[in-house]
Amino acid sequence: LIESVTEGWLARLTRHKEHAAYLNSLHLRSFISVPLISRGKVLGVLLFATAESGRDYVSDDLSFCEELARRAGAALDNARLHSDLRDSDRHYRELEERVRLANEASDIGSWDFNPATRTLTWSARCRTLFGFTQDDEVVDYDAFFSHVHPDDRLRTQEAVEEAICPFGSGEYDNVFRSVHPDGTTIKHAARGRAYFSDSERSERAYRFVGKVIDIAERIRSHNIAMSIE
Repeated sequence: LIESVTEGWLARLTRHKEHAAYLNSLHLRSFISVPLISRGKVLGVLLFATAESGRDYVSDDLSFCEELARRAGAALDNARLHSDLRDSDRHYRELEERVRLANEASDIGSWDFNPATRTLTWSARCRTLFGFTQDDEVVDYDAFFSHVHPDDRLRTQEAVEEAICPFGSGEYDNVFRSVHPDGTTIKHAARGRAYFSDSERSERAYRFVGKVIDIAERIRSHNIAMSIE
């Protein structure tokens, strides 16, 4: 707070003659400068000055300006956070799309399972691998196991539980068969990972994601490629 602007104070601010001439032409009388701060970071500065009104700022004016700067700093920081989140979300969607296209190109299916709600999100390729159509609205955990071959069902359930339980490995690596509605049997290789909310694993995993392939299809593709060579 500079209650009364003096020539000496202005002189200390000037960089050259033109700058001094400009400041003098403003006929500044009183001056307040407050930083814009949010979360301990300086985001900018708010400047207030009086001239023609002939009014001198006092301590109450400084308090008002500081409160205004506090609110402005918070608003500016929130705007930046919103922009960063929007950019991050756009980057995530672009990355997710690239992964999806790469998986489709390599015939890899992917899943995302929530152990708490037992909801299961499948990629289009994953649905096809297990005999579901794209029109099936709900593909949950129990629906998945209904398509696992009876002889592989218990072992697959144990492998999933081993991955998602607090004392498990957190890793999933399994080879099993699925049975399509038309009776076709498909052999799969699947790998996944469980994610826990804390490093001590006090609770079951909150997320279990992974990828799956059709082993027989891979072998056929490999044999075709070898025969062409």
